Amino acid sequence: MKKRTFITVSLILCGLMLLMAVACLVARSVLAGSQQSQKQAERWAGESGERFMQYTCFFTQDALKDLESVFALRQKYLDSFAEADLEAEPGGSLYCDAWSTTGSVKINSEHGNATTAVVAVGGSFFDFHPLTLRSGVYLRQSDVNKDRVVLDEVLAWMLFGSPDVAGMQVDISGRPYVVAGVVQRESDKATKLFAEDGPMLYIPFESWLNLNSRAGIDCYEAVLPEPVDGFTQTVLETNYSVGDGVLQRNTDRFSLSASVAQMKKFGTRGVRTSPAVLPYWENAARYVEDWCTLLAFLAMLLLIYPAICALVAFVFGWIVLRKQLIKHLPGFVSKVGDKLYAFSGKFYKGKRD
Repeated sequence: MKKRTFITVSLILCGLMLLMAVACLVARSVLAGSQQSQKQAERWAGESGERFMQYTCFFTQDALKDLESVFALRQKYLDSFAEADLEAEPGGSLYCDAWSTTGSVKINSEHGNATTAVVAVGGSFFDFHPLTLRSGVYLRQSDVNKDRVVLDEVLAWMLFGSPDVAGMQVDISGRPYVVAGVVQRESDKATKLFAEDGPMLYIPFESWLNLNSRAGIDCYEAVLPEPVDGFTQTVLETNYSVGDGVLQRNTDRFSLSASVAQMKKFGTRGVRTSPAVLPYWENAARYVEDWCTLLAFLAMLLLIYPAICALVAFVFGWIVLRKQLIKHLPGFVSKVGDKLYAFSGKFYKGKRD
């Protein structure tokens, strides 16, 4: 009776632990899925079946980049692709990139004014950060005129009392700008922890230089093809010096293998030796990364007992099966042999007749 009770309790514990482990893994998946800024490589690859990698460079204040460095880097991409025999489809591109820096500015409209945080953007920024549009359109690198801006909902309400304000005009340092669109801020917990609580303005990087000539690029994001492991990282490290900044691999950073690798850095994970200032989306991603690592660790702990029980059951079952085979197999083989012998005798007798 005690043995049966022990087995029942063990099965219940195994079931509960398996359910809890599954819950941890599901929570990991949900958390990772909330960080859309880390998934541009997947979106860029689409259904092509080709492998792409996303990396981000964060620079220190004394190593900020300018637009000329970006254009030079793009040429280096083409040279590297040619050396690797990589070729884009006609009219297409093998890479996409974006750059940004942050600041603050005073902005005015006919209905109000505000001091707002600024993200000065270039390249395909809104492909890397697909914020939900409430009205209008994104800023694109193909835009000829750089006199348009994007507001977040908070700023739109402060300036106009409505999010539907695409085409309206605002004034920044005496310069007129047209509202291209209004976006909804990310709603996940991680981003809310690290993003500015107040309003946010997105402005073309070139326009920001007109307002702040000393500005430089402190965040550069890129997606490149990965024909062999390490290709993208090598191209960036060789052609775009990060200095004392950070080169972050975004692709697969929330995978289970990445979480296991992060476990090995326990105790030093939060220690930063780089003076580079990270934007809110990277801080949010690192927050999620830590939680994914913790949840993976909990899932592994929860699976230890069920794994031990499964191993014990397998060994015990094998011992029982082996005893049964030793006990019954000789007789079974003998019976099968007798039947085969009798069948073969009847077969040959039928052929002689």
